[in-house]
Amino acid sequence: MRGLYVLALTRGEERAKPIFMRHNYNNKRRRLYLPEYGRHIHEMVDHLMTIEDRDERNRQAKAVIAVMGNLQPLLRDTADFTHKLWDHLFIMSDFQLDVDSPYPRPTRDELQMMPRKLEYSQGRISQKHYGKNVARMFDELRRETDAEAQHDALMFHGFCLLDSGRKFLFLW
Repeated sequence: MRGLYVLALTRGEERAKPIFMRHNYNNKRRRLYLPEYGRHIHEMVDHLMTIEDRDERNRQAKAVIAVMGNLQPLLRDTADFTHKLWDHLFIMSDFQLDVDSPYPRPTRDELQMMPRKLEYSQGRISQKHYGKNVARMFDELRRETDAEAQHDALMFHGFCLLDSGRKFLFLW
């Protein structure tokens, strides 16, 4: 037991401190790819990558998948529960694990696809506080040629505008 402890000086007093407790901070460790599984599962996956025998590695990978399933009970409700666990296993191994998966292996490119850019309309709204639908409504009223239909539409839309304004006032 002599080699396991080192004397540490803290605030002028001597205390014995185990060697494995020194400098073991999380910021010194490697980044967790999926932190919801914890460091122990990541260490199991790291150990999987060191196993030379492919059959043993496959057997151990299935055991790690079983443990991962027990740690994530909310995933069991999804239809592709085991497929998602196998994907997580490959993600945690940084896509370097060589095992026989019952599902196709995901690639880094598949998981890092960027969504398509959303095009915003460039039209200007003169009175933004009313919103775009009110501006469209007035544009439709301007296009109306019949005076009677224009008056009826103005009365209807004006009533709707006042009514929605009243509802917003009460909600506020």
